[in-house]
Amino acid sequence: MALYQHLWKCEKVPARTLLLREGAVCDRIYRIRRGCIRAFFDRGDKEICFEFFFEKDIVYAPESFRLRVPSGFALETIEPCILYSIGREETAVLRKDHDYYNLILDRIAVLHSEQLRHF
Repeated sequence: MALYQHLWKCEKVPARTLLLREGAVCDRIYRIRRGCIRAFFDRGDKEICFEFFFEKDIVYAPESFRLRVPSGFALETIEPCILYSIGREETAVLRKDHDYYNLILDRIAVLHSEQLRHF
């Protein structure tokens, strides 16, 4: 994958930055180099945080990204982060060159969707 390293953008993001708003369509995939991100959703007057992500984790809303549907949750940095991110257009290059990559993304989207049904 070093061949595709130029497709990833490195960015420094402050704490409490909303990377994905609940109800928005996810258009980026993040890999955490340093920091922590939380996934949460609003239920009336309270936020329900259901997952935390740390260094080396891949973070995005798979179903939203893949199917271009509104995300059922939000992503927010908890502390200052250094992130690598790749957008939908850049992933098209990977998809074109690697059929296996498409299978992995499809499977992640299905598994994540099944997990969120419990909420």
